[in-house]
Amino acid sequence: MYVKAAAGKTAEAISSVEKLWKQYNPEYEFQYEFLDERFDQLYKSDIRAGKLLRIFAGIAILLSCMGLFGLVSITAESKVKEIGIRKTLGATIGDIVLLVSKNLITLVGLSLVIAFPLAYWLMNRWLSNYAYRTDASLWIFLGAGSAVVAIAILTVYAKASKAARKNPIHAIRTE
Repeated sequence: MYVKAAAGKTAEAISSVEKLWKQYNPEYEFQYEFLDERFDQLYKSDIRAGKLLRIFAGIAILLSCMGLFGLVSITAESKVKEIGIRKTLGATIGDIVLLVSKNLITLVGLSLVIAFPLAYWLMNRWLSNYAYRTDASLWIFLGAGSAVVAIAILTVYAKASKAARKNPIHAIRTE
């Protein structure tokens, strides 16, 4: 049974309902709970899952940035002589950053193409379990994709620009 009580008159409403309950249904014990507390119990697991997902997402972003940084480091080290020769021939820092990071940014784009349909499907399945349902909007994916690309570009640019600023004499001295 649902009872709507006026603001500030909750105690009176409970005692009135309890009297009626005992009058018409004395063999059962009178128990009550508030609707907002019930909703809190229903969504407590979702709130906890949201917190855990944020923590794991942060860890995943940190690990992926470390992986990208490592890949750029390996790429830059394997192309030290090429970078040195290009610098002596007049390549700009932007050209060298593009040389080092082109393949990695392509891989990030490919991962987005694979992840977006999967995430859209999973989100729609998860959201279909709720009574008041909403759809996964395109702007959510555009925002997430933009953030991923921006983080990847910043991570790659940090190491690639450092490799591009090195003195080319050190790279080609052994040749």
